[in-house]
Amino acid sequence: MYIRERVGKSSFESIIFYATQTGNTKDIVKHMAEVLESDISDINKIAYPEIEKFNLIGFASGIYNGEIDKRLREVMEKMEFRDDQYVFIALTHSKSLSDRYVKQLGKIFTDKGVNYIGCVDVLAADRKGNAGFLGRAASSHPADSDYYKVENYAVDAMWLVNRMLGNTEFENEVTAVSERRMKLPIDMTGIMPKFMKNIHIDP
Repeated sequence: MYIRERVGKSSFESIIFYATQTGNTKDIVKHMAEVLESDISDINKIAYPEIEKFNLIGFASGIYNGEIDKRLREVMEKMEFRDDQYVFIALTHSKSLSDRYVKQLGKIFTDKGVNYIGCVDVLAADRKGNAGFLGRAASSHPADSDYYKVENYAVDAMWLVNRMLGNTEFENEVTAVSERRMKLPIDMTGIMPKFMKNIHIDP
């Protein structure tokens, strides 16, 4: 792992559903799953995902021709969630990523009143060679900095969900991982879900 110290064990179970064409998305999902001690599942190899026992559910995909995987999006749109379940999105892309598109993905959940905690994205090389000139910036990615980014996002997500589920003991373990102030998970969407509005973050 690329985070500086191993964090404590979470009090809840999690799973990340992913779709990958080149292996990049599965690669970053593995790094997040190691932090979360999470299950992972290729969405295109299962009939329908079961989420009953999970409190944190992730959806990860590469961006192909400007869109996430079709099957993954269908599941995101149709799946129903409980009030004690929280969701996030992870994306890999070889070109610039539109904030507007990320916001649209987030609205799949927020329009249903789901506890959506945000999106994390990283550059990733197009191993099929379809990115062209604009994709050259991603040719050396995912890199160590990308793995560090998604692992720290996973730490923040774990911290937030533990707090929302009332496990305050875990908060001290996570805070000890880094000297930096623990923040809410990176949210490119600019959407602050209702369930977050009254959270107090100590400096």
